[in-house]
Amino acid sequence: MSYGYDQDNDRIWSFDGVATSTSPTKSFSLTDTGTSAKHIFANDQLIATILNNSTSTDIYYVHNDHLGGTNVVSNQGGSVQQLIDYYPFGMTPEIRTQYSI
Repeated sequence: MSYGYDQDNDRIWSFDGVATSTSPTKSFSLTDTGTSAKHIFANDQLIATILNNSTSTDIYYVHNDHLGGTNVVSNQGGSVQQLIDYYPFGMTPEIRTQYSI
């Protein structure tokens, strides 16, 4: 991953080796593939993301744990799209298994 920052040290673009994502504000981003994302915040906490591309609009709801970290993301139908558990120091189960900790 590569990142670019503005004069206020806010990330304004990222490149994952395939696509570039431009984020002029924390509430909006646009990829070079034409997908835009609108991020919805409540008191500086991300609660939803709306993804738009040429064929569809998808809404993803972010469910935070008691520490304020994201651990569940669901779609507009209520189906779980992502489930992440974190261990101390931000380690995920996959990383923990990889390093045999």
